[in-house]
Amino acid sequence: MSADALKVLTESHAACRAALFADLATSMVLLVESRATMHREAQQELALRGGELLSVMDRSAPDTDLAVSVTVDEVAVFLRVPDAPTDVLCCLCAPEVDLGAFAADARACLNALAGAAG
Repeated sequence: MSADALKVLTESHAACRAALFADLATSMVLLVESRATMHREAQQELALRGGELLSVMDRSAPDTDLAVSVTVDEVAVFLRVPDAPTDVLCCLCAPEVDLGAFAADARACLNALAGAAG
């Protein structure tokens, strides 16, 4: 498994502040790429937040693999692989992120990481 995919994602999208790949089944953050130091507790919190939001999405829109949380200061993007729903990509972005373009690249990144993990 390589962090290169995360690095490419964050370098390709200036608005992406941090990206992490996690396995929710084991509650482990496997890879992190961040523009600033991101402590382990913050990484775990982001992964848990993604898992909770994706669980809510399961009830309201079961066929989706994307969940987004927006505040004034950030856009959090959470993606999972449909056939491996515990593999998730969690990203923190600046509000000016081009969500459509970012989500497409993040999905490709996740698929590459999940394929490498499997």
